Amino acid sequence: MFLSLKGTYYIVLKKSFRRGAGVKHPFANWNALKPELDAIIARLGHFPSDGELAQLGRYDVRNAIRDHHGGFLKAQQKMGLVPKKKTGALSLAIWENFSSDVAAIVQKLGRFPTRIDFERLNRIDVWAHMKTHGGVDAVRKRMGFALGQKKGVRSLKHWTNFEQELRGVWQALGHYPTWIELEEFGRDDILGSFRYHGGANKVRKKLGVPLVLKSGEYTLRKWPNLRAELIGIIREHGRFPSYQQLVAMGRSDIARAIIIFPGGTNAVRRKFGLKPLKRPPPESFRSWQNARQQLQIVFDVFGHFSTEAELVATGNASLLQAIRDYHGGLRSAKARFLGLKEKPTAKRIRVTAKERRLFLNAKRGGGKEKLLLIDRLEPIIRRAIRIELHTIGYRESPEDLHQQAIVGLLSSLERNSTPDQFFGGIGRVIRGELKRLVRRESGFHFPRKEFYQITVIAQVAARLRVSLGREPSAEEIAQATTISIPQIISLKKRYPRSLFQTDKKGHPLIARIRQKNP
Repeated sequence: MFLSLKGTYYIVLKKSFRRGAGVKHPFANWNALKPELDAIIARLGHFPSDGELAQLGRYDVRNAIRDHHGGFLKAQQKMGLVPKKKTGALSLAIWENFSSDVAAIVQKLGRFPTRIDFERLNRIDVWAHMKTHGGVDAVRKRMGFALGQKKGVRSLKHWTNFEQELRGVWQALGHYPTWIELEEFGRDDILGSFRYHGGANKVRKKLGVPLVLKSGEYTLRKWPNLRAELIGIIREHGRFPSYQQLVAMGRSDIARAIIIFPGGTNAVRRKFGLKPLKRPPPESFRSWQNARQQLQIVFDVFGHFSTEAELVATGNASLLQAIRDYHGGLRSAKARFLGLKEKPTAKRIRVTAKERRLFLNAKRGGGKEKLLLIDRLEPIIRRAIRIELHTIGYRESPEDLHQQAIVGLLSSLERNSTPDQFFGGIGRVIRGELKRLVRRESGFHFPRKEFYQITVIAQVAARLRVSLGREPSAEEIAQATTISIPQIISLKKRYPRSLFQTDKKGHPLIARIRQKNP
């Protein structure tokens, strides 16, 4: 019934190591990505380039555009930011029109633009016609600009020429240039020539510049190397840096090294003789006082202590997560908020030393270490599958459930930074992955937020029905919740009250479950 360790596990591991395998990207849906892009465009004043998103630390948005929305050009087209294609006498295939647009951009920038500049200025239509006029070098030459890529004795393949050009940018900036800064300077010729000199790290080593990404004997996974890097930063800034401060300094390599260090940030702080981080930021829901104030606001809206559905529907998902992570869960928070005697809770899962070693080895190691961790969790996976098979009567191949559970386990391994977090929630993660697969196979998909909202609407409507003695209107429900009237009307139309409700053809909805095309 279940697949063998040596056979399927290797297949599952191979598939799951691909980018995004088995894990749905939060911005895979365009409606989820668009508000994020709107906020970034409002901040920058233009559609962001690949480099700008990296500089802002928005790799999630960048990867979503690349992997799920057809690239930057298509994303710009969806946002309506790409100029309409010019035809006829205005066509950019005509040199006069093309050169006029390029000259206007040159005047604005003070230099010949790069592809990044065209993207930033939302003039990708001009860039697309570069090939029409012979390519970048031909256009530069025809417009009287020096060629971008030097050739012959002046070629940047020669170290002397490359070093001279790189030091010129270095001197202009006052510090060693980053990849993004070279792009902004329009020095694609330098960027393209790093490969001739062994890559960015070898160039840094030749010039005596500290390495950013270190490996081998210089890896930051070794405590002496990490300690040496942190000492320099602490001396310069006078304090131990936070994760956000390290990223802002361009030292995300150190930030990552601290996270994967056994014990995390607090273990590193202890090695420096510093106290562990305990005090949350003033506005954080890790503080019970802040969480209590927000719970009181929601309590006043509903007239009772809120359920999970009500917290999510009112936009308090972050509060709910903080209650789960820092305040013992919703039941404990309710008892504390209302001054009730808390019921005894189940014992917290104990992570053995062997399990801790398995987790850390799998986190740092390759496929072999991950297989050992999967083997340790096999009983939990099998139990979850038995429950799923029994409760929903799943009739498809159990192998699909088994593979989906392993994919969920691996994604949880990537997300969690400590053994307690991983082993404490692994059962919930596996069950969630199995339910996601069953939902996908059955053809029914209810977005979680909308499901919570319809639950809140039903609860409020039932309460109003008793107090009013009649069916409440959408306006009355809206006054009792934070959900707008159009949303209430839309949700009532979209979601049936029963699976036995018939569709347009007169067939009950429940009959469509487990059909291949429901």
